[in-house]
Amino acid sequence: MKNAIKIKLIAIIGIVAIVGFAMAGCGNPSGGGGGGSGSIGDSVNLQNQTVSYGSLSGAKLTAAKTRTNFGYVYDWDNDVTVALTTLITGTPRVQINDGKLAIELDEPKSEKLETLTDVIPAGGASIIPADTKAFQAEEFFTSDGNYSVYLRKSDTEFAVLIYADRNGTVTGSSPAGDGWTNIWPSCSFTKGWNFALLKHNEVSKTTTITVTTTLPRGYTWTVAEY
Repeated sequence: MKNAIKIKLIAIIGIVAIVGFAMAGCGNPSGGGGGGSGSIGDSVNLQNQTVSYGSLSGAKLTAAKTRTNFGYVYDWDNDVTVALTTLITGTPRVQINDGKLAIELDEPKSEKLETLTDVIPAGGASIIPADTKAFQAEEFFTSDGNYSVYLRKSDTEFAVLIYADRNGTVTGSSPAGDGWTNIWPSCSFTKGWNFALLKHNEVSKTTTITVTTTLPRGYTWTVAEY
């Protein structure tokens, strides 16, 4: 089982990655993250994004740089990677060449969308419309699951790609497991892809979620080894 980033992006934040999505107009920092160029909306088209290899060095760094295809996500329940081609329409691509990352994603397949009210615990935040559906992509993996690339600012701040199938609003807070609470400012979300910004507070055990429709400033695409 992969643990390092799962602890940060899944276990600690609970359902944050699937419900803290696409909240445009929340006064979030934006612009400049990752370098390169591109856009997100109905589709994701990010090109020439600068990649960091974090703390990898020596033989581990050399090995990591040989991996180019990150076109998979991880199914944590079944401990296997799943190809984006089975989840996303069109020809999805997440690839690193010469230290530069390209991400190309169209809309998720309709049967892969999840209704948000199915995953929010009792007493959770208010989502309107209640039947809004979404798809999350918190990090991208190699086929063997040994390497991933994800967007981070620090050990407690991350960004994940979220797709919503309609416009709406989300407000309030809800329990996220292990004593953690997810907090959403009163924000609107828009149909399409967005970046949800997750900020963990280890002292208060809260995760605050805001979202931007452009690359967030100060975040870096980072490769990790499992």
